[in-house]
Amino acid sequence: MSPYEVKLLVHIDSCTDPIPFKRTQLLQDTILDFYKRGLITVSVINLVAGHNDRWKTTKLGRAVCAKFYAVAVAIVE
Repeated sequence: MSPYEVKLLVHIDSCTDPIPFKRTQLLQDTILDFYKRGLITVSVINLVAGHNDRWKTTKLGRAVCAKFYAVAVAIVE
């Protein structure tokens, strides 16, 4: 995975804020690729709470993020 993909997947996994990346074809292609690979699932936009819940990581996506979290923690320590 590229650093862009890692950062995007970790962002989707860790928070419900709108994605800070510029809306480009690359972003759309990456999100579609995550969906096709089973890393994320599409859910309903939660308008009542006022935040974007469009994408959620799957168990596989969380496992991938956990690996990157472990690498980041090992580098920091």
